[in-house]
Amino acid sequence: MSMKELFEPIETDVGIISGRDAIFLNEIKFDYSKQSVGFYGKLNSHLCSKSVDKNEWIKYSLTFVGILSFQMVELDFADFRGKSSFDLVLNSKLLKNFEKYDSANKVKSEHKHYFLQTYDDIFEIICLSFELKLLESREMN
Repeated sequence: MSMKELFEPIETDVGIISGRDAIFLNEIKFDYSKQSVGFYGKLNSHLCSKSVDKNEWIKYSLTFVGILSFQMVELDFADFRGKSSFDLVLNSKLLKNFEKYDSANKVKSEHKHYFLQTYDDIFEIICLSFELKLLESREMN
């Protein structure tokens, strides 16, 4: 009997990020040679649980490294299963399937499955690690 997938919100420096309007994405940079992808945009501080000033945009960069899988689906066509806008997927069916067919031993114990919901798209990424940097803030108009 397989265990059910569970979505665990990721605690960031601005807390739990939740809501359709929480993460805006301006640019994605994919580095094939480094197996990494960077997301760049702004966070809605009103939808970040630990944000002090609830009336500002927070610029961010979010980089995933050691990617085995990168999937993007337009929000209207996605099967939203997350608890927040940025979750760790526990008991990942996708990761278990990768392990099942991994004849080259590419899947490491450090690989994790992440679920990221931006305003327009949902991303599912299996990778070794991620880094979220908060860059600057400015007041919302």
